Amino acid sequence: MPPLPVTYVVGSSHSGSTLLARLASQHPDVATVGETAVKPRIRREGRASSQRCSCGETLAACAFWQAIFDEVSSAGVRFDADHWSTDYRFEAAWLDAALTRETSWFALRRARRWATHHLPGLRGRTARVDRANVAFVKAVLRRTGARVFFDTSKLLTRLTYLLDLPSFQVNVIRLVRDARGVAGSAKRRGESPLDATSVWLNDQRAIERVLAHTVAAPTLTVRYEDLCEHPAATLERVWRHCGVEPIDVSTAAQPRALHVLGNRMRMGTTIEVRLDDAWRALLGTDDERAVWQMAGTMNERLGYVR
Repeated sequence: MPPLPVTYVVGSSHSGSTLLARLASQHPDVATVGETAVKPRIRREGRASSQRCSCGETLAACAFWQAIFDEVSSAGVRFDADHWSTDYRFEAAWLDAALTRETSWFALRRARRWATHHLPGLRGRTARVDRANVAFVKAVLRRTGARVFFDTSKLLTRLTYLLDLPSFQVNVIRLVRDARGVAGSAKRRGESPLDATSVWLNDQRAIERVLAHTVAAPTLTVRYEDLCEHPAATLERVWRHCGVEPIDVSTAAQPRALHVLGNRMRMGTTIEVRLDDAWRALLGTDDERAVWQMAGTMNERLGYVR
């Protein structure tokens, strides 16, 4: 059987991945569930099954997710609204910090990968998560009738695991956003813009280094700002990178029935594409200067100017 086509979106949080998922999945040959697992923190708190699918139902009540849970579980891996066996992250916070939390320290990444592939207990767990992911992608493609799985989990660690699976043919989309936009989004949520910038910079350094030195897969860089300002042209590039012929869609159209995990915009019924540049008013001169001092060099490498 030929490998399953998977397009993986890697990037930082609050960079437009849910918007990209909803737009790209208008193509009948492209299927997405957005992020492929409920976050470990939510699972630890016992709130996973009560999370809502983009269809409006809880995950425990959504017919689509129930069908996916049943099909993956029939492959011999427990998978349900409370047990996300497709996630390479650990639910235990200390294990997640030690073995899967994102880091730009390359030596630590290599040590972690060796451990999860060679130490007996971890090796068995990795093999189980691998099997769950293959069964999961097959189930989603079968259920939707699409042929390309579009994964917007964003995590670099997840990408490196998927690239090791012979059952997948992985293409990579590096989704980027101006660091000032990410910082402004954090400030709007009541969080520290400089902390958000530090996380963004750590993500981008790790992504840049891994893509340059270890990832042998076709890679396309997409800027959030281009997606918003030139959606049709950007989607054409995305679809061609996925290996499907572009189609004409309205960027303000009702999407196909989707069952997406991710941020709150997944709950909307209409795709409205507009550039969120509120950071220009939110940050102010001092914050913007501080963000640029921290992340300006990387920002410029990604094509952003002061």
